[in-house]
Amino acid sequence: MTQAKAADKSMFARRAVFAVLFSVTMAGSLWLAAVALAPGGLGILDLAVLLLFAVTLLPYVVRMSGLLYLLAALALGGVFIGYALRIYLSYSDTVAQKTFRYSIAYLAFLFAALLVDHYL
Repeated sequence: MTQAKAADKSMFARRAVFAVLFSVTMAGSLWLAAVALAPGGLGILDLAVLLLFAVTLLPYVVRMSGLLYLLAALALGGVFIGYALRIYLSYSDTVAQKTFRYSIAYLAFLFAALLVDHYL
């Protein structure tokens, strides 16, 4: 295989992981907000956050990013899991709104970490 073909396959893999990460995280964040704000639907919240957490580790698993991204994803995901647990254990509208706001910031910080890790 030529070096150009290998580079094309690598770029395709990176774009595919980015697309999956963006789609699942964005859709998951919106779904998470809907679940968090819907009364009686909080049982699946932890499962959704754990799924999002696992998906955010994909760039490191497929070697698209390095240790900096992994540490950022673990830290940001840990905070997100903490919010989910707070909602699950003692629901309030205030905590649900904070979780929704964090889900938006979480996505922005995750992509910032991906960019910083790529260029360092």
